[in-house]
Amino acid sequence: MDKNLGFGLLAGLISGAAYVSGQYGSLPGVILANFSALPLFLAGLSLGKKSGIVAGTSSILTVIFMSNPLIGGFFSTSIAIPFWLIISYALKYSGGDSGQKLWYPAGKSLAPIILYASCLVSLILIFYSFRHPNINEMVGNTLKTLLANNIKLINTESFNLLTSIFPGMVAAIWIVMLTVNCVLAQKLLIKYQLAIRPTPMYKNLSVPEWVYWGFILAFLVGFISNGNIEYIGQNLTVIFAVPFVYAGLGYIHILASNVSFSGLLIALTYTVIFILGWPLLVVFIIGFFKEWLGLKPQEKTS
Repeated sequence: MDKNLGFGLLAGLISGAAYVSGQYGSLPGVILANFSALPLFLAGLSLGKKSGIVAGTSSILTVIFMSNPLIGGFFSTSIAIPFWLIISYALKYSGGDSGQKLWYPAGKSLAPIILYASCLVSLILIFYSFRHPNINEMVGNTLKTLLANNIKLINTESFNLLTSIFPGMVAAIWIVMLTVNCVLAQKLLIKYQLAIRPTPMYKNLSVPEWVYWGFILAFLVGFISNGNIEYIGQNLTVIFAVPFVYAGLGYIHILASNVSFSGLLIALTYTVIFILGWPLLVVFIIGFFKEWLGLKPQEKTS
């Protein structure tokens, strides 16, 4: 067996086992499950697309073998397929004038996951819209059951907001965890000089134009419609907002790099966002309009 394919197979086994460990509900198991994509990205970003396919396939089979086909389906949808999408774009490049490789920028690698998540959430919500005349009410009742006695700790306005964007928020968190796994894998591979491509300049992330139009369309659908269509539009708006939040955070990192206390400023920014939540809206606005704010850095591609 080819050595690279063997490593890909091993990465898939580790990934699948880590994912299944989360079913037992223990804290270590949940942590392992959240980082179950890490071995896949380590294999794909160091060994190439072929080994990535082997790793993804073996991880799916491992999950099915250790649990059941249904859990294997969930894993395929939430981990394996998105991993393949990211790898296929992250390892793309074109030839430069002087013969160097011009790698795909981070924004173009992230965009397919945004499209994938929006399609997935749309299909799920459309499916439930045929079974329930009010998805918002259905999600609210589900959250009340899940939160049980803790529901008293959340005021009515906050609960209604959570209900209205809950599927989109779950998808956004899932996208964040995928990107964290990918970025961490690339960082480890660069440290040990095993990465195929150089690390993108994440703080220079540029959002493709079609994502702008996707966000605007989702926002308009959520704004002018009502009922289940409105609910779908609201949640797609949340998903399409994710890359702009990343772009806004990158803008903040660039501004912070111009001051002597950049580390403290960045730490304070993330702390405020984590505690209050609403500053994310400001970060989104910065990311959405940054092309018109005069700061247009070009991503280092080689």
